[in-house]
Amino acid sequence: MKVLQDICKRYGVNEEQARALDTTASIAVRAGAGSGKTRVLTRRFIRLILENSDVDLDSIVAITFTRKAAAEMKDRIRKELSDRILKSSSLDEKKRLSGLRMRITSANIDTIHGFCAKLLRENFAYLDIDPDFKVMDEIDRDIVLSRIADEVIREFVEDPQNAKVVAAIAERLPVSLFTGDLKDGILSAFKAMMERGCTPEDLKPSVGTGESCEETEQKGSSDIQSDKADGEADCAHESANHVYEESDDDGPGDGCDGATDGRRRQEPVQVGQYSQENAVKGAEADLVHILEDMGLRLIRQLYRSYSQYKDRENMLDFNDLELNALKLLSNPDIQKYYHEKFTAIMVDEFQDLNPLQKKILDLLTHVDGCIPQGRLFIVGDYKQSIYGFRGSDYRVFEEGCRQISEHGGRVEYLSNCYRSTKTIIGFVNGVFKHLLDPYEPLKYPEQQKDKRYNEPKVELITWDKEALKQVKPRTRWDLAKGLLLSEDSMDQLKKVLEEEYEDIVLAGKKDYQGDVIAAAIHRLVSQGFDYSDIAILLRSRSSLAQVERALTNHRIPYCVLGGIGFWSKQEVTDILALYRLVFYPDDRLVLLTVLRSPIFGFSDDLLLELAGFMKEQGMEHTRPDALMEAFSEALQDERAWVVQRAASILKGACALGGITNAAELFDRLIELTGYDEILMALPYGEKKLRNLEKLMGIVERFEDKGIYTARDFLVYVDTLSRSSAREEEASLDSEDSNAVKILTIHASKGLEFRAVLIPDMDQALDAQAKKNKPLFLLDEHNNLVAMGVDGEGKLNEAVNPAYAEIYNRRLLAELDESRRLFYVAATRAREYLGLIGQRQDIDEDYAPEKLNSFMKQLMWAIQQSGTIAELAEVKAEELLPLEAEWDEGGQAVLKSIDADDAFTLRLKPLDASREGSISISSWLKYRGCPRRFYLENILNLRQDSRASLHELLEERMDEWAGETTPVDLGINVHLLLKEVDVADLPGLKIETLTEFARELGIDIQRYVSALKGYMQGLCKIEKQRAKEVRGQLLDSLREYAFRVPIDEGLYFSGIVDRVDIYRGEGRLRATVIDYKTNRVNSLAEAEEKAMYYHDQLVCYAWALNKVLHYKGERVIVDEAVIYFLNAGRAISVPINKGYAEKIIDEMVAESPALLGMKPFDEYKPKKSEACALCPVRRFCDVVVESF
Repeated sequence: MKVLQDICKRYGVNEEQARALDTTASIAVRAGAGSGKTRVLTRRFIRLILENSDVDLDSIVAITFTRKAAAEMKDRIRKELSDRILKSSSLDEKKRLSGLRMRITSANIDTIHGFCAKLLRENFAYLDIDPDFKVMDEIDRDIVLSRIADEVIREFVEDPQNAKVVAAIAERLPVSLFTGDLKDGILSAFKAMMERGCTPEDLKPSVGTGESCEETEQKGSSDIQSDKADGEADCAHESANHVYEESDDDGPGDGCDGATDGRRRQEPVQVGQYSQENAVKGAEADLVHILEDMGLRLIRQLYRSYSQYKDRENMLDFNDLELNALKLLSNPDIQKYYHEKFTAIMVDEFQDLNPLQKKILDLLTHVDGCIPQGRLFIVGDYKQSIYGFRGSDYRVFEEGCRQISEHGGRVEYLSNCYRSTKTIIGFVNGVFKHLLDPYEPLKYPEQQKDKRYNEPKVELITWDKEALKQVKPRTRWDLAKGLLLSEDSMDQLKKVLEEEYEDIVLAGKKDYQGDVIAAAIHRLVSQGFDYSDIAILLRSRSSLAQVERALTNHRIPYCVLGGIGFWSKQEVTDILALYRLVFYPDDRLVLLTVLRSPIFGFSDDLLLELAGFMKEQGMEHTRPDALMEAFSEALQDERAWVVQRAASILKGACALGGITNAAELFDRLIELTGYDEILMALPYGEKKLRNLEKLMGIVERFEDKGIYTARDFLVYVDTLSRSSAREEEASLDSEDSNAVKILTIHASKGLEFRAVLIPDMDQALDAQAKKNKPLFLLDEHNNLVAMGVDGEGKLNEAVNPAYAEIYNRRLLAELDESRRLFYVAATRAREYLGLIGQRQDIDEDYAPEKLNSFMKQLMWAIQQSGTIAELAEVKAEELLPLEAEWDEGGQAVLKSIDADDAFTLRLKPLDASREGSISISSWLKYRGCPRRFYLENILNLRQDSRASLHELLEERMDEWAGETTPVDLGINVHLLLKEVDVADLPGLKIETLTEFARELGIDIQRYVSALKGYMQGLCKIEKQRAKEVRGQLLDSLREYAFRVPIDEGLYFSGIVDRVDIYRGEGRLRATVIDYKTNRVNSLAEAEEKAMYYHDQLVCYAWALNKVLHYKGERVIVDEAVIYFLNAGRAISVPINKGYAEKIIDEMVAESPALLGMKPFDEYKPKKSEACALCPVRRFCDVVVESF
């Protein structure tokens, strides 16, 4: 015990950890989440070099899961050595430790692949390889394999000797099989083969009778077989072989032992011997065998071509590193050398190894069939094994623990969780003891006390299906885009185009969930959490867009980690679609995607009209530029120039394919389209432009590899986007450190956060696996098994029972891993854990293997426990109303009213960066009276509905009817004008306006005469302005909203009543129009009033000159006009860019005040005669309390 206490004191560990530091024994450590396994691994390494002065640093090997983990371990060891050097009083010891510290950089601390590469370079002569080989990462490997697979399949299909095979497949299956499913299928099987350490010579076609491998083995080992079964099987084989008989010299079994795995070959039996049902089954079996034999031949050729490529480029992939290391260490002499060189081997995250990597470590650690004491130290937690999709197998860790125990070592447990609160630990134990077997419970350290969060909790935030808001309208595009590429949907498409469209409202579950997440975050912030304390962990990327949109709408700062959101950004997908079109000009879906983007600005109606034109003219395969030329000639309106612009750009773009590299091609596409300028004109333009710049950086790194063509970049992007979905690690450094973090659960492994939200609890965990079924699977005997084909000529996994058996096992394994994924997510939380999703109740007899969502898994665990005390359930609808306590900036909350009817404001202390949107109306009000601005705009306080004196002076209305104020009237006029086309004004009747108003929910009966006067004034103005020559009027944009960046994180936003766009003098020009309902009686009075609004119009023009584009073309705003509707007068406001910039600078300077970020007492009141009728004057002297 004293020795244990000494170790605890010397190395700063607890007793559990100290037992794992026994360097005289081989030890397997089962380390629970947050139990300090990294500390133990580092301290054991340090103890090895501190307590044995003769130890050679090169004799210690430490294997980590990632390069980042290896670098962090080296840093920790250096720091620990530095501390020991300072504390040591022995000059010799200081010198020894300093020498070790200097050598840590070259220590054997690396990933398994880095370690294998080092072994190969040291023994290159034995392996007959070039020691300067380059290592291909997974992305490079996938790109090269994809390119070679295309070539192999194309050569196979075009080879006349394979004509019968291709014909036999095409007769039953779509020709698209050769461009889609077949490629994906052989690549999937090829990678599975390589992960097992096999070659194509180890693969065999499956049995073909539709039986499982086990059943076939049993039949092959006995003479008892059904004549019927034999006949069917052999007929299938014979028929498959007959297809190849005259077309393939090698035959389907080339390179494989056709008699292995218990398969029996007998004389063929004629199909006519069977019933009709048996004949159908026999035909299906024939096709399965043809597919399997073809798959084997393609895999063999893929293997040969890929090997030749790697030899030519002097490259090895990760699998090559493992296989060559295995070959190397299988040599007795080399194995003996490394047994003597390496005396201590330490492996972190052992549960993430694959079986091949385990074999390599066995060769290093087993000496004469035993593991010497102190030689092997492994750390892992099978509960955190979540990389099955990369070939890892948690059973490897279980096997490692067993071997260490059998050879005299020990298994130690780290169960004290120093990360999470007692509440979270209790919840995790209560749930996962039912979901994981075996389960080692986490313990809460006795000496630790929760002082961090006064109300630590785990919450289940749920809603019922009926609670979903129906807020997501579908457009006509949503209805028609599925018909665009169908050959037999012309009538349906025409109907969609011609019919009146009514919005269809759908239940937006993910949008509703986004609002719930935002509400949960606001509540956490109100309880003392910072945004940076909170993480949202996603199972997949499917909900990312909705989560981002919700956080943006609720003004919650966030950053996406691990690359999961980049590839779905619209600005990225749009330019990539144009890039793809250069190489695949016949891809109509890509063409329509590009045309609909801001690059070309086609409206949905124009796109649908194009689709109809394309089908009517039979131009489905015409080059995009020629198609656009023909379509522009068919148009007889102003839209023709939009199409003509697209034709010009596409003609230049399509000519670039094959003559430039990827980087040059992107530069030319951006130059042709002006895409950078288009992005800057959009909301969040700077952020979109940064994403474009990031994409260009990826292109440049792609080019730096020097091994790809420009076309290969498309495969590179597809591979990158898939791999980014499950990043194994993520850095917490971000542009905005005070922001909510969004990342995948896989990316969160090894990280921790004060508060964790897990959305999509109700999402099906096996949805992707069910959707993406490969054409081929490998069984445990290396048989290649093809998916079956049903009677309708469709691929169907259930038709071939052998395939279905393997596939179902894979599904079960994925669901099994999902429970571990849930565990990893839950154990990232330190103080708060929120589980969010639609409630899913399950029956008492629900089968555990059907728990295909986190919610079902949780409900099943609760059902088994009876109750989990640490879990509190919250109804989402109860959480959402809390949002009402927050103003737009989320800064201040009105808490109470005292007995004297004076408000007491209790303001939350503010600690936030200056970011948000400000408007000119806010600035004008702030400039008029900061105190009134604060009370009305920041706190939303109003005493009554009457307009203030200031408003009365602005609007100059003599009277109003009933409860309708001038402000109400002005708002309603603007709403109606938004619905009225200017061209329809002369014939517009008051009954039509009344109908518009009724649809908008506005009662205009009380001021019909006033409204009629405004419309007459508008007609008068339009008639006068029609005499002015501005050019051809293309469009009138009503209620045009904009948002322009004016400083870092700061935006100027507003809504312009109307923007008229003209084409004149070879360019697009625009007039900004602002409607005013003020009563003016003379031209002089109108001009005087216009001066009051001068700053507003000047700033609107300045902003629109930065952002306004019309159908992809830049628009210059060169006129601003105020329409005084009551008087029928239009007053022009001179546009002055310098003056506008001066106002914007003033707004930036005062932005903290405009965003509500200053203390209350800094919003000084401006005393004037107007104070007498100010609607918030009673609150000017309000008392402010902090809390």
